[in-house]
Amino acid sequence: MALHESLGPLAASISAIARRAGVERLTVRAHFPDQHALFEACTALFFTHNPAPDPRRWSGIADPRARLREALTDLYAFYGRTERMLENVTRDARLAPGLVGVGYGKMLSRVRSALTGGWTIDHECEPVFQAALGHALHFTTWRSLVRDHGLSDDQAVELMVRLVTDAGAAGARRD
Repeated sequence: MALHESLGPLAASISAIARRAGVERLTVRAHFPDQHALFEACTALFFTHNPAPDPRRWSGIADPRARLREALTDLYAFYGRTERMLENVTRDARLAPGLVGVGYGKMLSRVRSALTGGWTIDHECEPVFQAALGHALHFTTWRSLVRDHGLSDDQAVELMVRLVTDAGAAGARRD
């Protein structure tokens, strides 16, 4: 996990893992026969040490905007705590999407599912709303707003709540 965090999942070779663990390559291969098994184990360990926000925490919030605000607050705090690993995972996931970032993708899917209910969205606006919601939830959005543009987490949350809300209301404003 430390090598995935410092180098990235794709750059953490079996040899480097074996050296770091003080074992032979064959020992690593005996425990992790392929990259998929290795990445799954690393992902499980990562989320054990760095629990992702639990969508059940927001289930009692009826107002979808308030639920989104609470979820983004939790999610952006998680991103701040796990930035180095997620930077490497999102980078490497572009190169090996079926292998790297699967755990992150599952987490985003659970979060997204918890946030889609309760909105009144015109059918024609659904794709725009879903795109805005996905954008708001993504690590790269947080990184861009907070690290690249200097917003606080709270400012980034409010901006994304407005974006998602406006995306869902876009159909109501058409002429």
